[in-house]
Amino acid sequence: MKIYEYARKRNIKSKDVVKRLHELGFNHLKNHLSLVPGKVIDKLDKTPFPVRDKALQSIVYLTLECQPFINDKIGDKVSAKLTKSKRVKNTIILPKFNITDTILEKVAEDIYKTTYKLNDYYFLASPDFERPKLLGYADDHKRIAFYMKKALKLIEQLEVDIINIHDWPLGLFPLFYRQYSKLNNAKIEFSIYGPTYSGIYALNDYTDVFKLDNSTIDLATYAKSINLLKAGLVTADTFDISKTVIAELKQSYLKAFIYDNMRKS
Repeated sequence: MKIYEYARKRNIKSKDVVKRLHELGFNHLKNHLSLVPGKVIDKLDKTPFPVRDKALQSIVYLTLECQPFINDKIGDKVSAKLTKSKRVKNTIILPKFNITDTILEKVAEDIYKTTYKLNDYYFLASPDFERPKLLGYADDHKRIAFYMKKALKLIEQLEVDIINIHDWPLGLFPLFYRQYSKLNNAKIEFSIYGPTYSGIYALNDYTDVFKLDNSTIDLATYAKSINLLKAGLVTADTFDISKTVIAELKQSYLKAFIYDNMRKS
């Protein structure tokens, strides 16, 4: 059993378990991905760890936009959601799109970071994002794939309870996360801003870049194409969606995948 698995079972923090294991002499155990030695389970079970407050669960926001850094269509909406957050600190992962290096700290290969209004912002760098537009190119699917793959590696270094994905470009993330994540224990919330005919690709485009299992690719398929919005609608755990958008989706081509109790907030 890994440390994060033990911590989740008891609704406690992984870092508290790591600290206790160090106190017990297991200093070689570095983080939540380390294995809990079987011989110490009894001592851990008797340790009165502080219980996690579910209202303060760790959440990571995956989005291509967020003010004040990137604002094409939904950046203001993502920023507004962060403003309403009750958490002291949030983690946001963005592509490095038109961001000046002077305000960023390089923390790993292709990964930069800054703190703004107490929140941590990570920026994933790729030459493919050094273009005039955020989206609107023939290779958008490859650019989105790079972002999602790099974001997954970063998420695995964090302690995460909820992953909040924003808008149709990231609709395939729940399937990708469940197939490739080493942890695969976070709930995925999908923030949806309306129906769209964007995010529709030939099957080979996404099967080639994501290597999804044949058993799961059907969940992302609509009308013999990969449809990112449909994929998110049928695979996310919870939704952040307004009643107005639900009404719009019920009138769209994806109406078969919409239900009244989708609205989470």
